[in-house]
Amino acid sequence: MHDGILCIAQDPVEGYYRKRPDNIEDVTDIVDIVGTSEPCKCYGRSEACERETGQCLVHASFVNLSSKFL
Repeated sequence: MHDGILCIAQDPVEGYYRKRPDNIEDVTDIVDIVGTSEPCKCYGRSEACERETGQCLVHASFVNLSSKFL
């Protein structure tokens, strides 16, 4: 799962994303440049997130169910 370990030359596994500092252009530490693997923070709404941003990916069935209540 690579939690807290460098993601060198590989993508985080499903359910994790690559966390980097906001000021990535100013960092010089290899850990900050490459990023660390962190669990998605979707609070039960999804088990997956975009690997580079951490944005939660909503399952199609959830979207269909939600649209019935709009």
